[in-house]
Amino acid sequence: MLNKPIVAFNLSNSEYIKQVTSVHDVNEMLKSKKIPEPVWININANRYKIGKSEITKQLDFLNAAQKNFLASNCDKSKLIRFTDGLVIYLKYHTVSTSQKQEDPKIDRYVLIRILIKKTMIISLTEFEGDNQSFSDFNLESAMFDDLQRIIVEDDQDIEVGDWLITLLKSLTDRFSQDINYLHDQILDIENKLLESNLHDRTELILIRKQLTLTRRYLVPITELVFRLATEKLSWLEGDHHKHLHEQSEALRRELEEIDLCISRTAIISEELNNLLSDSMNKRLYVMSIITVIFMPATLITGLFGINLGGIPGADSAIAFAIFSIALILLLIFIVLILKRKRWF
Repeated sequence: MLNKPIVAFNLSNSEYIKQVTSVHDVNEMLKSKKIPEPVWININANRYKIGKSEITKQLDFLNAAQKNFLASNCDKSKLIRFTDGLVIYLKYHTVSTSQKQEDPKIDRYVLIRILIKKTMIISLTEFEGDNQSFSDFNLESAMFDDLQRIIVEDDQDIEVGDWLITLLKSLTDRFSQDINYLHDQILDIENKLLESNLHDRTELILIRKQLTLTRRYLVPITELVFRLATEKLSWLEGDHHKHLHEQSEALRRELEEIDLCISRTAIISEELNNLLSDSMNKRLYVMSIITVIFMPATLITGLFGINLGGIPGADSAIAFAIFSIALILLLIFIVLILKRKRWF
């Protein structure tokens, strides 16, 4: 159902409203008041043929301020209160956990604009990124799976406050999955380091970047949920505030997990530097040993190689053999001295 541009649900009897397929149908449905309240209307801006500004302009039941907010762009999540209602803007960075992920360097963001009143919920979802198929996965399959299951499959009647809490739980689970995936990636790199198998630093940098971006957008969402837990609205009751506090604490724990993962990437980066430095030092040490061993031989052969008269053994047939044996004995002597001094 949620793969359509517009879907509508009657939350009072868990019914999917099939006749709503356009913004005009939404206006007519709300104007006729034939469907029991509350209703939830989800608009997928990526699937709709017109832009989000045109979509909001056609929503006759919203005032100018609400239309402007639903069509606006924000850098972070925020909450706006109006008479017995809320306008919520959620923006977060999402991590591709697919084994066939396209380009891990592409930043992907999910934006959810929500207008909530006691009788109605309007959600406008949008994906920012270069891959539309990834957008479809996140918007339809990930964000509202729990809501769709509760409303349709479980055939449960839910209130507006229950809908909001379920959405936030789904969002928290989404963050948890992303962080666990990055945690496993870090653990894989740590295991390779234990085996002294140098890992590509590029992957570590990308993991740290994803953790940083996730944290950047998770902090405002955590503050938003904490503020929601203190809001006094007719459709937010005592149990709702309790659940919102729980979600706020769950998001704070995810932030702590991100901070821990970022610290681990810093430790891994330092360890990578140490391994690279040790590897370079070992190579330089081997080259130094070789230089020490062959330096006397190089000096002697250079001395006897000059083209001047009076070189000893120049007229002897066995001079070269004696000279070669002497060089070999000298090399063996130098190796024994270095071995005794434990240079290698």
